[in-house]
Amino acid sequence: MTNYRYRQRGRIAKGPELTFEQKFELTCGPWPGVMDGFSNEKDMLAAWVRHRAFLIAERIKEKPCTRPWAWWAFESPEPRQLIKGVCIPFPGCGLWCGIPSRYSWPNDDNINSVDRPQWESESYYLWRLGLLMEGEKAVLETINEEE
Repeated sequence: MTNYRYRQRGRIAKGPELTFEQKFELTCGPWPGVMDGFSNEKDMLAAWVRHRAFLIAERIKEKPCTRPWAWWAFESPEPRQLIKGVCIPFPGCGLWCGIPSRYSWPNDDNINSVDRPQWESESYYLWRLGLLMEGEKAVLETINEEE
């Protein structure tokens, strides 16, 4: 498989060689039939292992206290916690960024939008498990001071 440097804002970006499709899938998740950057999960995992540090650093720079999709798929130690509402995961469905990729809630006239499931935020998840990087801790402290 040939890798090409991807272009960012008209210039070649510094970093590992990934196609646009591969970088998109590792960052945002696979879109079967729309963007096929990898032929199988084994190749995707190998690319993640090789480019992990670069992709995490880039994600933190763009959106601190979050992680790329591949981190959730291959490294997250546990699912995000349900903090409110009721969730019924569909059998056999996986997780998408730490929450069930397909789920429903009880179809009951007494259930309203307040009872719909809500999960802990990515930032709280990372903080709770001690997974924040050094600069991210300062970002959370700044946000908490502003509130």
